[in-house]
Amino acid sequence: MPENIPNIDTSLFAHGIKNRLSFIRSRLQLMELEKGEKGAYDSIYRELDGINDSICRLISAPAGAGEKSTFNAKDVIYECVSEKMPQANLNGIKIICRTEDDLTIHAVKSGFRETVINLLQNAIEACPKEGGEIEVAGKTCGGKAEISVSDNGCGISEGNRKNIFKPFFTTKKSGSGIGLYSCRKFAEDSGGELTVAGNRTKGTKVTLILPVSQGRCP
Repeated sequence: MPENIPNIDTSLFAHGIKNRLSFIRSRLQLMELEKGEKGAYDSIYRELDGINDSICRLISAPAGAGEKSTFNAKDVIYECVSEKMPQANLNGIKIICRTEDDLTIHAVKSGFRETVINLLQNAIEACPKEGGEIEVAGKTCGGKAEISVSDNGCGISEGNRKNIFKPFFTTKKSGSGIGLYSCRKFAEDSGGELTVAGNRTKGTKVTLILPVSQGRCP
């Protein structure tokens, strides 16, 4: 079977998930109307849209495919940080975010958002409860946009570092081993790269490097 034709079982499974996502969205919209709380569930809608986009890419296109657009990465980064902040606060973890005002890139926006969310989630899970600290930074350097997520967590051993980008490799009890693999795949599909630095005593710094767009955001 050609590579770009999805497996029928995968398609049926994805179709079932999409139906359930649609039901959840409908129920949320009804709750908004009943309670008069328009906009109360916007963050949940964004998560549902992200899941739906991922499923669409899974069943209809090769990994990393999607429609690219020009946008300010800063806006998406702050949106992602805002959504992960409650989880961080619950675990006593501080998130500091510093980015340049103009961080315009040309990429698949949903893929960029998913990548930042993945990196933040990894950092939160690596940090110690109470006293954990994560720094998110964004800057332009030499025609590239550099978005980094640093944490003061447990770090990555030398033995594991050579395997972290392999699909299904994980050191977490409930991990899928897909997160960092998909992050690097997005970076490469966007004409960039993903680097990892740090050790057991200094935590981890993951940097997403992408080409800077010369165009203006719409």
